[in-house]
Amino acid sequence: MTAREAYLDALRSALWSEPLSDAIPAAQLREVFSIAKAQSTLPLVCQALLLSPDQELSDSRKVAMQDKLRSCVSQHFRTNHAIAILAAGLRAQGIDPVLMKGQGVASYYKNPYLRECGDIDLYVGKQRYTDACRAAASLAGIDDIPQWSERKKHYNVDVVGVPVEIHWTSEILPKRYDAAYQEYSFEGMSKGLVQQTIDGEKVNTPEDSFNAFFIFNHTWHHFVTGGVGLRQFCDWVMLLHAKAGRLDLDHIREMLETLDLMDSWQVFGKVAVEHLGLPEIEMPFYKKEDDPRVGEVLDIVFREGNFGHERHELRNRPNNFFAAKARSLYIHVRRYSKMMSLFGRVATCQFKEMLTGGFRTAAEEFGER
Repeated sequence: MTAREAYLDALRSALWSEPLSDAIPAAQLREVFSIAKAQSTLPLVCQALLLSPDQELSDSRKVAMQDKLRSCVSQHFRTNHAIAILAAGLRAQGIDPVLMKGQGVASYYKNPYLRECGDIDLYVGKQRYTDACRAAASLAGIDDIPQWSERKKHYNVDVVGVPVEIHWTSEILPKRYDAAYQEYSFEGMSKGLVQQTIDGEKVNTPEDSFNAFFIFNHTWHHFVTGGVGLRQFCDWVMLLHAKAGRLDLDHIREMLETLDLMDSWQVFGKVAVEHLGLPEIEMPFYKKEDDPRVGEVLDIVFREGNFGHERHELRNRPNNFFAAKARSLYIHVRRYSKMMSLFGRVATCQFKEMLTGGFRTAAEEFGER
């Protein structure tokens, strides 16, 4: 068993509360932990190995793994507390936010505290966006008043030390698809919301069927534009498992076909079933036929890490403005050529959007010099 296979076995063990298929040899442990860290799934792997009676671990390694788990649990408490503060503060201003991704999806894991925390994403819509940003800034103790812009989908602020994004929209898609997506998003973020209790506060999360699509699209979007880790795939898997049999498949099909994402969904679906253990019956629109793109997608995920943090070509940026922009353009064009070969027209639209936005940003930055 390779280190990658051993890692996936440990990840599945944690996701489904099942025994490891086999103990991981001591010589492979360092590589397995390195993979888990790059994929933002280290707490899950630590738990799986600590619970396995057949897994040999040194005392020092056990202590380090237990420390990682304690740190992850502590981060969950801090993040949940920040969500409660934000929910209460925004609600006092007549704004009822919708929690996207993150802690709302963590609740669908067998053990929510094993999901590595990220930032907090709150959707508030366009109408009260500036008010919500002011309220969040006040809670953070700062006077920064952001200006609304259609080109920037969120405002960033830290609340009790936790990064927060206040969104006027859940996502911005390429122009070819964005109008349709915004309609789906508005409906999914305003009707049939699913309420959770987080640190004593009632918090809304998206409608289930839209959420299943949204978590997929978030994962696919980051995969195509810069890199994504298996943590995001796990989020999608655990949501689909928790909501199996209760999703509006006709509505999901409509969204996927309208936005040219059915093919991408099916490729990612095979990753979820074949490598992460989601029961085939719980993956909507699953295709049994072999698809070589599944292995290519997984290779890219392992090579690039979560949000592309393992992309070594992005390091050592030239100091010269024009050299830096030319190098960045070369890297993006080379990467998007692969994405377009995998996913065709929908990736091509994303590529065109990247070029347009990239040249506009470069022009603005040059004008400010």
